[in-house]
Amino acid sequence: MIKRTTIGIWLCCVLTLSMDAQRIHFSDYGEAQMQLSPALTGAYKGSLRVGLKFREQYRGFIAQPFKTSQVYVDAPRGMKMADHHWIGIGMMMTRSDAGDLSMLGMQTGLSLAYHRALDKKFKTILSLGTQVQHSTLQINNPTAARFEDQLLAMTGESRDQSLIDDFNSQRLAHRTGVAVKKVFNKRIVFQGGISVQMDLTQWGTSNAQSRFLNQYSVFGSWDVKLDKKSKITWKPSFVVHQAIGLINAVGALGVQHQLNDESDFQITYSCGYRLKDAAILGVSLSNAIWSASLQYDITTSSAQNYNGMNGALEVGVSRVFIIYPKVKEKVLFICPRL
Repeated sequence: MIKRTTIGIWLCCVLTLSMDAQRIHFSDYGEAQMQLSPALTGAYKGSLRVGLKFREQYRGFIAQPFKTSQVYVDAPRGMKMADHHWIGIGMMMTRSDAGDLSMLGMQTGLSLAYHRALDKKFKTILSLGTQVQHSTLQINNPTAARFEDQLLAMTGESRDQSLIDDFNSQRLAHRTGVAVKKVFNKRIVFQGGISVQMDLTQWGTSNAQSRFLNQYSVFGSWDVKLDKKSKITWKPSFVVHQAIGLINAVGALGVQHQLNDESDFQITYSCGYRLKDAAILGVSLSNAIWSASLQYDITTSSAQNYNGMNGALEVGVSRVFIIYPKVKEKVLFICPRL
């Protein structure tokens, strides 16, 4: 019991000391694009997109596994000046519940993006995005850190225990991103970009910070068909995230094909690798309206000695709504005498 609680406290301390290291992360950002970059807000065809994401990890390593859930909504809005550019607005809310101490993290982000097609056929689209994030962190179950045989100070209280009991912190951050989508031809499409984050306040304070590049992300993906008539699309992708000297790099390769001749759904099988951490297996099903994905991480680091190679389970689903404007019908009265 003491050993398990000690592990929980150790994980709590590591998370607290490395909050800048993007504690909220996913293996697949197809259902969490605003988490990847604010420039991807509203970057789709449709009127409104609603989605959710759930991830569970460290099951078998600690009694209470880490759980992360996210719900989001974004929408493209046309601009009357021209039909080749538009804006995207969105909001995401993320909750993470970590370990035996029930370290609860809440994050709310508001995003705004500007998209502009550089040609009439929309073969090259440049996107700029900005996002404001407010994050809170608190411990909901501090009693889990108490040992039956713990040593107390002479006053009868533990200074370390008081730090855990009173732990409650928050942070305000700003993210900026740029992305580009390029259609080279009917066989090759590329999308990629970069985003950076600046903390406006430190954890637990209201003092402004001047650290600019404390986090950045670089990402890219391709859709490649070997020939024009091919029904198979190869989808290589990568995401590199850096925070306070720590690098989280993921590379993946997906193979997509039509579910069957009578369906408009596409099924994608993927495999990937997170550097020095886990192998990732995934499958997704999507069409122009619906998208659902499932990923499983197989631990390849030294942590496999404790969790039996059970890494993380991740699911996501999204729905695009298409709302057509009402057509004003003109009533024409025809005089029978004419």
